[in-house]
Amino acid sequence: MKLKELLEKIDDGEMLNVYNEEKDCIGRMEPRNARKYLSILLLESEVDVIRTCGGEIEVYMKEDEPQRKE
Repeated sequence: MKLKELLEKIDDGEMLNVYNEEKDCIGRMEPRNARKYLSILLLESEVDVIRTCGGEIEVYMKEDEPQRKE
């Protein structure tokens, strides 16, 4: 599932924490702000793991290297 698809299913009152493959937090925001401020590349990336912790949703992203056009 892509991050943008997941964001459509989460209530805007929820808090979302987004982590990269190294488990570094790269964003903490409500879904409506994630849709507004995260890059299209990240929004189009595949989600690897979804967890809940302390009433918040944690999303771990798969590491995808975009194909570069030369």
